[in-house]
Amino acid sequence: MQKTFFMTLAILATALGGCSTQSTNYAETLHRSWSDIRHAVQEDGSLRQIDLNIGSGLAVTLAEAEASYRTAILQEKGLAAPEWQKRLAEIADAPGEFEGGSAAPLSKHLAMLDCLDGAIKEMRATFRAKR
Repeated sequence: MQKTFFMTLAILATALGGCSTQSTNYAETLHRSWSDIRHAVQEDGSLRQIDLNIGSGLAVTLAEAEASYRTAILQEKGLAAPEWQKRLAEIADAPGEFEGGSAAPLSKHLAMLDCLDGAIKEMRATFRAKR
């Protein structure tokens, strides 16, 4: 567990280290990072289950960071943000398709990513429309 935590921090630092101070770059870097990891998890057939679970969990962490950031930006501008946190918690707490199996984390993470992706798309559209 500790190894995974430190690996996540290292990847986060690497992914976000090159960001400029502009808010768009931060959010877009988060978006590219989790999207790229999600794509790799879904498309790279050579990954072991542990790698799929860790990678998808990292993608969820990054997507959640982006969603939180975008929510704060919308709230600062007095705009409504979708209530993604409640739906995400429901997904996290619901029994999974592969409950108890080694694929359970991956399945749960992918469902969470779908939720976050929808909320982020909605927030991006709201922000663009109200600029």
